[in-house]
Amino acid sequence: MATLCTEEFGILARDEATGLGYPGLPIVMIPHPLGDRPEAWVREAARSALAEIVGALTSPAEALVKQYRGRYPEARGDMRYRTKFK
Repeated sequence: MATLCTEEFGILARDEATGLGYPGLPIVMIPHPLGDRPEAWVREAARSALAEIVGALTSPAEALVKQYRGRYPEARGDMRYRTKFK
């Protein structure tokens, strides 16, 4: 199991994963935003992340937890996301 999101949503993805009991969930982040970028830029961002995506989908879960736990940035301000699903 893995998640792909843009950097803007990385903190939210990390907090949701932790709240759902997956603190080591692999979250592969690509640059934000995508919507106003040329197609060539988006394709290059995807190519740049491809090796990490493949690794996140094919590596043993135990190795991924060690690699990804605590990897993500802390929230930038006082706002903290709280999971909506638990």
